[in-house]
Amino acid sequence: MVSLRLETGHVVVNTPNGVIRFTDIALRVLDFFSAPHTIEEALAELPQSAAGASQWMLLSNTVLSLQRAGVLVHVDGNQPPPLVEGFAAAAIHVAMLNDRPRTSAYLAAIADTVKPGDVVVDLGTGTGILALASARAGARIVYAIESSAIAGAAEAMFHRNGFADRIRLMRGWSTHVRLPEQANVLVTETVGQDPFDEGIAEYMSDARARFLTADARIIPRGMRIWALPVSVPRKQTDPWQFTSEAASRWQSDYGFDFSALLDAMPVIPLHLQLKTSVAREFPPRAEPIKVADIDISQPFSSAFDGAFDFVATTPGCLNGILIYFDLALSAHLSFTTEPRTAEDTNSWGHRVLMLSTPLEVKPGDALSLRLDRPRGRLRAVCSVR
Repeated sequence: MVSLRLETGHVVVNTPNGVIRFTDIALRVLDFFSAPHTIEEALAELPQSAAGASQWMLLSNTVLSLQRAGVLVHVDGNQPPPLVEGFAAAAIHVAMLNDRPRTSAYLAAIADTVKPGDVVVDLGTGTGILALASARAGARIVYAIESSAIAGAAEAMFHRNGFADRIRLMRGWSTHVRLPEQANVLVTETVGQDPFDEGIAEYMSDARARFLTADARIIPRGMRIWALPVSVPRKQTDPWQFTSEAASRWQSDYGFDFSALLDAMPVIPLHLQLKTSVAREFPPRAEPIKVADIDISQPFSSAFDGAFDFVATTPGCLNGILIYFDLALSAHLSFTTEPRTAEDTNSWGHRVLMLSTPLEVKPGDALSLRLDRPRGRLRAVCSVR
């Protein structure tokens, strides 16, 4: 017997193997499986409604967790072969470890924050590097939580580096793991390209309620989110939409008139996922707009909805809104993904929200930007005031 209950920031699923808390992505997954599908079909089709790699990983982990919990079963009663889970993919962790500025900033913040005798909880330990740094800084015990198959590698890292006696691996999602004691330090890097992609608001809400002492220190302690109006060149957008040039080329190649596609599907991609080296070259059309300033120690929501006025500073086409963020890692240390400042190894890259209606702007034009998150996806709408 399976039942659902909705709580603030969570979908609580009573499964044959116990109670599990998910983000609202679980509703999308369960709706998809209201008709028979294979897991392979789910991992191919569900990401079409997701925003980027981190959202895909959250979706895939949700699918696989529901399967392991006995909620999703094969119609013939057989279990499918194990699959590589999203956050366990080596490439994800290679990119983060190769991002030396990011990793070094986190390690420095841990050294600045963790004191001898502290109890630390690491949400989403991955390869375990932040848990190791916490133990090295003097923590009495570190509870390293990980839901994906990378957990086994993290545990091996703890043994290999001589910290297995002070780091305890907790397998599972943080929202249904129980700690034997409260922690006075929390470390997490559950931040996506769209900073809310990986569920930081929901996970922190649960962690504050169940894991932490009232005076707990949190890394990162704050997050500031910026929106930069930019001009995205056609070489970035054309591969994602039908264009007259492509229609002419296909007509020459195949002998059919493809112009009907231009009228029937005038699609501009909602999101682009780009490397810093690419995004850095986009001409800005205005100064960055601060759209959120979050104290992570206090409750906050991923249900973003805000309107912001700004003024164009350079002439040209405004067709995209580039999202970046600053993390306040400790009282003395911070980190930014601002494209002109971040290095090319920036493992987050950049989310660019394409406008459905591009605007030609000139210096002094007064404009309005609206950012919201319908169905869990960040969306930008820009208009002249």
